Amino acid sequence: MYDVEKLYVEKESMEQRGLTADDLIVPVEILSTSELADLMEQQDVILDY
Repeated sequence: MYDVEKLYVEKESMEQRGLTADDLIVPVEILSTSELADLMEQQDVILDY
């Protein structure tokens, strides 16, 4: 991904799918639902893929 410095994933979504960070091909930061919601509230722009 170009100019994307950090990728975040929701811990509960990863668990539901039986995935870990090692299953992904890019480095991510895993956050709980509440941590992710708090982070999103602080942002000016959010890109959702």
